[in-house]
Amino acid sequence: MGAAASTGEGPGPEDGYVHHVYLAATEIIRVAGMRGYHTSVIVDSHEYFFDSIGILEAPPLFSHTLEQQAEGQSQACQASASDEDGEVSDGPVKKRNTVVTPMGYSSQSGRQLVAALQQHFERGTYDVFYKNCNTFTDCALYYLTKTRLPGSYTRIERLVTATKTVSIGLLNVIFKTYLENATGVEVEGDIYTPNPLSSDFSVDGLIRQLEGESDSESSSSTDGDEESDEEPSLATRLSAAFSSTKLRGESP
Repeated sequence: MGAAASTGEGPGPEDGYVHHVYLAATEIIRVAGMRGYHTSVIVDSHEYFFDSIGILEAPPLFSHTLEQQAEGQSQACQASASDEDGEVSDGPVKKRNTVVTPMGYSSQSGRQLVAALQQHFERGTYDVFYKNCNTFTDCALYYLTKTRLPGSYTRIERLVTATKTVSIGLLNVIFKTYLENATGVEVEGDIYTPNPLSSDFSVDGLIRQLEGESDSESSSSTDGDEESDEEPSLATRLSAAFSSTKLRGESP
């Protein structure tokens, strides 16, 4: 693969690693006290991200400002992914701040990144929990710099995929409630249905394939994620969130 760099110390332009790499992250939703993020990578002057039509290339931060009014766009800034102090309320995040973090240098360009990952992130394979923008960012960062996306950006996805039988049903109830309260229109059917085209996807499996080390363990995306071992399960947190949410004439 030939790409190896990291934040702080690591190979630089003098070593042939001439492409600047950045991680961009925007908090977009809060569910059961947890924060959900949209992330992407920026290589030199182009942003790369994944959605339902595949890997896209755009000007920097394009995907983070799609739903914002021009006058309300947040200024990008350098910061950590740690939670802010204070109470976290559930629901869509109205005031969105995009955080841009330098990730070092890479010997691989953005176009080389797309060529390497395109067959693994094809049109129609997107899933909001199992194969989303954060999944792509995790793989892209490893391909470019051999670093992983911090686990603090993927807490919701990891908890959902670990308890999918219980959590998917509760998530549908909660998301449906949010939409009904926001629009005043009754929502029928499920909000989220797993995409069967992403059911067999494995981030760690793809990284092992890219590295050509199928018999070795890849780095964990949760390295450096300071979470308590006794953190309540997703089912417990969703149940608590749901019990505090009023449904109009509907019971769980």
